[in-house]
Amino acid sequence: MGMKRHFLLSFGKVVFFLAFYCVGSVSASTGESIYETHCISCHGVNGDGKGGSSGLTPQPRDFTSMQSAFELDRIRIYISTTKGRKNSAMIAWESRLSREELNKVADYVYETFVAEAKAALPENLRLTLDSGEELYMDNCSVCHGDFGETGVWTRSNMATAPRNFTTDRTKGELSRKRMVDSITYGRAGKAMMPYGSRLSQEEISAIVDYVRLALMGLPPEAVLAEKAILEGSKRDESSTTGLSFSDPERYMSQPFADGIFGDPNEGREIFVRNCFVCHGVKGDGQGPRAFFINPKPRNFISTDSKRALNRPKIYTAVHGGLPGSVMPAWSKVLSDQEVANVAEFVFRAFIRGDMPGVSEEDLSKVKQKKNN
Repeated sequence: MGMKRHFLLSFGKVVFFLAFYCVGSVSASTGESIYETHCISCHGVNGDGKGGSSGLTPQPRDFTSMQSAFELDRIRIYISTTKGRKNSAMIAWESRLSREELNKVADYVYETFVAEAKAALPENLRLTLDSGEELYMDNCSVCHGDFGETGVWTRSNMATAPRNFTTDRTKGELSRKRMVDSITYGRAGKAMMPYGSRLSQEEISAIVDYVRLALMGLPPEAVLAEKAILEGSKRDESSTTGLSFSDPERYMSQPFADGIFGDPNEGREIFVRNCFVCHGVKGDGQGPRAFFINPKPRNFISTDSKRALNRPKIYTAVHGGLPGSVMPAWSKVLSDQEVANVAEFVFRAFIRGDMPGVSEEDLSKVKQKKNN
């Protein structure tokens, strides 16, 4: 009996020691040490997504980027770390790390990387985003969800689920104007009610800024350029936001990057060979395939296109494609020079309208080359 009691006491001490050691080691672990152990291989020493892991698609999150400053807060970092991120290499750590460890590493990532990125944002833009986030949470999150992925209750109980702002389809379909109009006037036949009598235009604009930047993840320069054009701004945005968009006249005269010059005559042939079937010979988005495509191909001769599409924007869309649409990345087929050529043709023939577009003769020439 004495031997058994002695054994049980000794065993109890060992268990207590191990429990104390394990709890103590977790408590002693810092967010930095957890990050170095589990996160650094993908996200890098500096949190810039340049760890030792290569070939990941999509690339690991760069916590120091302006986009992260728009998108991330501590809660979102904690949830992403805990549950993982769909369609990425980011796994769920909830089965590997304790709640305390998850909180510590989320705090470390936010305070070390994201908070610095937020502090680097121009003050006017930071204030706009803070205001937009507060207005979104008060008026929109109950249906669209805290992170724009649609609220759980509304997704399950509404006949038509509210818009999920994070999908590629949404990014392809929703222009700034459509979003402003939807908030102001509501959506007929949908649960989306009008807020024009409750919110000022400045408040609606702040909500749209927040959604497009923080939830949809659209490029800041493009969002601010679109905003300036829609609101009829003539001031130099770079003086108030620190970003690169200037007044519309200067914006529309921007050249291609890296000193590339496009040949519009060469570009016309590329357009006929690859683009007119969707965008039409007139550039009006009424090509032979347009009827079967949703969202519809870009109408280059519309007022909105003539205000928003400069050479770099057209080049970027042709080169990299447009998520949420059938517009492919032509860089897989065309050289950078060929992309510049067709972008220059579209800009000159349809946006600016200072050179001939596509003629029947141009169509015949391309058909003959294909037949030969």
